[in-house]
Order: sequence, then structure tokens, then C-alpha cells
Amino acid sequence: MLRPSVPSQCSAKGQLTFSGIVDVAANESREYCTSGCSAHALEVLKCIYLCKRDFWFHNNATVHVLMTTIIEGCEKNNSAISTADYKSGGMKVFQKMYVPFVASLSTLAFIATSNIM
Repeated sequence: MLRPSVPSQCSAKGQLTFSGIVDVAANESREYCTSGCSAHALEVLKCIYLCKRDFWFHNNATVHVLMTTIIEGCEKNNSAISTADYKSGGMKVFQKMYVPFVASLSTLAFIATSNIM
């Protein structure tokens, strides 16, 4: 069952936004994990995943990255839960298509200028 709103005890730093930044300090993590804040965030992430599996947040984090960060942070008691410094190592779909397209154009230009055909 999805809750219609964020539990009142959840701080703004632990709430999901389009930025993709969840930033819970180590001394607040126990309360975040036990008060329903993490459960609410995970339910929202699950809903996003079921509706749009390739969703990317503004910091280029995927739903999977945020879910993993929250789950692992709650498993490690008194550890900070944060995606504030997250840097994506992957490329988005349009970037993946861009590289082969440029390579094809470069190859065609090389063939045209060197009169290979």
C-alpha cells in the first residue's frame, strides 16, 4: 500500500526529489530507517521503477542506485545514507547512440576524402 504523503517525522534531506539526492546523516539514520521514512522512499522508488524502468534522476542516479543506497544504509546501523556525491559512470541512451553515429560519420568522411570506393 502506498502512502499518499511523506510521514511527518521525515526530514527534508531524506525525502525523494527529482534531484536524486537522499542525504541522511549517520546520527539520523536509525530514526530514518525505523520511522517509516526509508520504507516510504523505497515504495516510491518501486512505483517509479514499475512505471518507468529507465528513469534517471537529475544527478544521473537510477532508481536502482537510490534503492541500493537506502537499503545498504539501513542495514549498516549508524551509517550515513547519501547520494549527494553520486557520480554516474554510465551513459544515457542518447549518449550511447551518439558515439556510434559520430564514428559512422567519421568513417564515411574518411572514405569520401580518400577515394577508397
